[in-house]
Amino acid sequence: MRSERERSVPRRPQVLVVSAPGDPRAARLSDDLQEIGWRVILADTPEMAEDYAESAFCVVVLRARQWNAAPIAATVRARPPELIPVLAESMDLPRGPWTFEPIPMESPRQVANEVAEALDDAARTQRGGRGPGPGASYPPRGDSFGSSGYTREPRGPIDRSGPYGRGSAGIDNFPRSMPNRASVRVGVPPPPPPAAKKRGAGRGIGILLTLLVMAGLAFGGVKYGYPYVKRHYLTTTSAAPAKPAPYAAALPGPSCDTGAGKANWQPLSDSNITGTCQANNYLLKQSGSFSTAAEVFFKPAAAYPRSYQVGITGTIVSGDSNVAVGIDVHHQLKGGGHLFAAYKGGNWHAILGTAPGGTPQRLGFGFLAKPDSTFTMLVDVQGPTMSFTVNGTKVVTLTEGSYASTDAVAFFLYDFGATAPASATFSQFSYTPEADPTLSTASLLATATAQATTAAKQPYTTATPGFGCDKGIGQWQPQFLQAAGTTTQCDTKGLHVTQDPKASTRGVVEFYGLNGLLANDYVLSTKVALDATTSCGGFITRRSAEATSFDRLVVCGTGLWAITSTVNGATKGTPMNGFVTPALSYTIAVNVKGSTQVLSINGTQVATLTDTSNSTTYALGLAAVMLGDVKGTATFTNFSYTAQ
Repeated sequence: MRSERERSVPRRPQVLVVSAPGDPRAARLSDDLQEIGWRVILADTPEMAEDYAESAFCVVVLRARQWNAAPIAATVRARPPELIPVLAESMDLPRGPWTFEPIPMESPRQVANEVAEALDDAARTQRGGRGPGPGASYPPRGDSFGSSGYTREPRGPIDRSGPYGRGSAGIDNFPRSMPNRASVRVGVPPPPPPAAKKRGAGRGIGILLTLLVMAGLAFGGVKYGYPYVKRHYLTTTSAAPAKPAPYAAALPGPSCDTGAGKANWQPLSDSNITGTCQANNYLLKQSGSFSTAAEVFFKPAAAYPRSYQVGITGTIVSGDSNVAVGIDVHHQLKGGGHLFAAYKGGNWHAILGTAPGGTPQRLGFGFLAKPDSTFTMLVDVQGPTMSFTVNGTKVVTLTEGSYASTDAVAFFLYDFGATAPASATFSQFSYTPEADPTLSTASLLATATAQATTAAKQPYTTATPGFGCDKGIGQWQPQFLQAAGTTTQCDTKGLHVTQDPKASTRGVVEFYGLNGLLANDYVLSTKVALDATTSCGGFITRRSAEATSFDRLVVCGTGLWAITSTVNGATKGTPMNGFVTPALSYTIAVNVKGSTQVLSINGTQVATLTDTSNSTTYALGLAAVMLGDVKGTATFTNFSYTAQ
């Protein structure tokens, strides 16, 4: 391997690293090449590819399921002078006008060194007089590119089953209605005597299980998106004043703010974003690419202190139910920060935004009192401890130490997976520096970690679960996000979940833990009262972020219990089942540990499920299932969740 000095090439050409949108390994490769000394542009949109590919040396990062992404297709069509393939995962190289053999991405530094060698060789070859076009296609056989895009044969339809049933299943989208499916009209026979299981009893169990499986395929659920942030190169300022000063602007934003701090607003640098100054607010629009947040940065001349407050009022003008506005604090020069967002659909998010090459991480999640379009937001920063207030209600306080300093703050608009332009207006911006915390960042983090460790060992209990019923910090799916056909109500008797059997979805009240965070291993228990033998109640566990995979453990008034696993929208195998003594009230518990789940009813262990198909928990749920064509209610009390 040649050293970086030996690889030195005078007047290095521009390098374009191309990938599918949001590919973290492409972003890391871009950063590593810049550190080595190459001039690099990261292109993860077709517009960027079209603008730069024709004259740049192009490095294309390929993945098996995204090799035909629009930015990559645009790059190939541009016929750049050099086209170097990098395989981010094991796959066959599609046939195309490659100028080098594929480079496997085994480790970040390894691939950066190998790509740099290939680029150096290409630069020397270009100076030696090689023609401007790429060489022969490589490999000689295989999937190929056409003049207008890729010509690879499709792999066949991809199942996009929605949460707990059929429907859309884009990652972290908001809920959409499930297609209707025919109601099942089957009589429910009485349970057989426990001591005598005849052939007829097996047939009855089969009917009941069929009903439960079909009901379980059509639960309603919710999926949520959070913003990615891209690198933003902030402009430099003159020497900083000795002391930070507060600032407020009724009309914020570049070209809109006319106050003393107007020079502190950074110009917009994304072609997908436009800003317009209006009489009473700043209008921000996003179109084209929606993979990252549309941010407007504020960078005063004075350095940010460790503690400060940032406020803004945002009003959503257009976008789908997943559109959000928010505030970015601790923003870093190379990308990343702490983002706090309020969504039109009625929820909030706290996100750790990462530099290019990383993946955003959920720090907190929960629900607002109701869906809305206007949000007055305030983020209070006390070193690594931050709190988020929406419309006068503090929704979360958290401590996270990835970023100890602040290069800029921003307000932003975000609409995950949008298909049409999104827009929002912003007004009443405020920035207030505060005295630094008396404790160091390390001390604050150590204290917060110790408190979190202690709290995690304590059971979280509530006599009445559910949104508006639980008076603690548990985050429950509200009624306004329930699928049609499911109603929830709470009173002194508990949380009543009533399910219409003719609805296309089944009743689940989802639980997102404390401030939206759940452990992978946990113990659940609740008491469930059923209004009829045809009613069933229990838990949803191991619900995935895509809302298409989960396990369901329920017990019915007939005494039947059943455990079913749904993986990518389809029931896996034959449900586990059995009988307990029929009753209209049960205490049901589930112990989830690794790949094993143990179901207990009224204190007696009845089943153990061992399966690695569903291995993570994005959300839990209280499930109400009705057998046959009879409307029914399951009432839940004394809910408990304990992380292990």
